[in-house]
Amino acid sequence: ENVTSWYIGGKFERRKSTDRVIKAWIKKFGNDRNHVLNTMITNPFFSPQDNDAIFNNICGGQKYFNINRLPYVKNLSAMNDVMNSADIVLDCSLSEAWSLPSFHTVGLGKHAIIHHASAMKEWANDKNAVLIYPNGKTPAKDGVFFHEGQPFNQGNFYNFDDNELFAAFDKVLERKKLNKVNEEGLKLRETFTWDNTVSQILEVLK
Repeated sequence: ENVTSWYIGGKFERRKSTDRVIKAWIKKFGNDRNHVLNTMITNPFFSPQDNDAIFNNICGGQKYFNINRLPYVKNLSAMNDVMNSADIVLDCSLSEAWSLPSFHTVGLGKHAIIHHASAMKEWANDKNAVLIYPNGKTPAKDGVFFHEGQPFNQGNFYNFDDNELFAAFDKVLERKKLNKVNEEGLKLRETFTWDNTVSQILEVLK
């Protein structure tokens, strides 16, 4: 009951700042019995050996008893269990679409730290999440999914200051302390309904 459960998802890649966020979390909460981090970052485009190496590198070759590496799940029921196990979701992607896992997790009443950039700005606000704001841009190239000089996947991503992330850790814990349920997050269910979606589509078609 006294343990705060954190969750970070999305396949590992530089664009999602997976390593930056987990390393920052480790620096703040590594081997702290009051906190646990569930990670679901397996990238199906990589081999199992590559995914092992990535996770090992993020942890600096060390073992942390309060970090769980969850396997890649193949159905929404299992995904739902993971989201419901969280108190706080972490999503500091440098460039993202809607980010459905984080959107649904916040909609389930979980607290969140969100990078206020790209399409996540459409649903994340300073009431339903602790926001980190961009402080500039960084080249998109990563040597894996984004290669310089190619006809696609070019340009820059938004970036953020790691100090803002550390400050956000404290802010989101204060929110959770005041109320374990993110009441503002639950309001996403009222705003983003199938009825509203259909209404907007029909309005465009007119």
